[in-house]
Amino acid sequence: MKVLIVTGSYPPDKCGVGDYTYHLAEAISAKVNVEVAVLTNLSKIESEHGSKVKTFRRMPSWKNISLFEIKRVVSEFRPDVVHIQYPTQGYRGSPPSLMPLYFRCLGIPVVQTWHEYFYQSGVKWHNLLGCNALIYVRPDFPKKIPSWVNKIISKTPQFYIANTSTIPSIELSVSEKNKIKDFLSQGKPIVCFFGFAHANKGLEQLFDIVNPAECHLVLICDLSTKDGLPAARARWRDIIYCRCSSLSLPRRSWGMEYIAECIPSIR
Repeated sequence: MKVLIVTGSYPPDKCGVGDYTYHLAEAISAKVNVEVAVLTNLSKIESEHGSKVKTFRRMPSWKNISLFEIKRVVSEFRPDVVHIQYPTQGYRGSPPSLMPLYFRCLGIPVVQTWHEYFYQSGVKWHNLLGCNALIYVRPDFPKKIPSWVNKIISKTPQFYIANTSTIPSIELSVSEKNKIKDFLSQGKPIVCFFGFAHANKGLEQLFDIVNPAECHLVLICDLSTKDGLPAARARWRDIIYCRCSSLSLPRRSWGMEYIAECIPSIR
């Protein structure tokens, strides 16, 4: 069997779904008699050495989706099934919504995995109508779909598969854990947010929950000050900065650029 996975982001891109897709592709490719390929953004980055996964870094833009490029990849790889990941950081606009219907027109079964709720994904409703099977990682995802869409896809096979972290775990001794806690919070309990700092994550609610006299709030995320952010995103970022400044604790912060590869251990 040949499986073509479609994703708007793929390592080293900054995207949790892209990282998940990488591990998914590697796991499926380890199966007997299964060949896996990934269609993603245009890039000169070569496939990882030793990987069985064939990477088509061909899509110049998702905002103006290139159906011709998709057709070329299909003709070259000849997949038996297409597995599309939604949403990702790399998708732009509504054109990615057309992919399921386009693959169906080419006679290829389409499976979709949704990593966010319907209304948060930025993908239109007709996307769901084009799938032969639906996978979702949020247990209440079906309740978030418009009722009339739910009726139409009621006979579509649907599967709940919980998502988990792909970050490798590390083992620390008690003394090592205490050393890190003392460094970050002077021994106080730590409330930590890790992930993308987007408005739909509810990050600002942590400032109402955490008592700075008893706990220490740690934000591991990108609150970028770079120019070019959408106006709404910039306003939300400014709100977070104001909430950070309102804490009575001394301002302590560390910054770093995005880390493309996992660091196996911290000592």
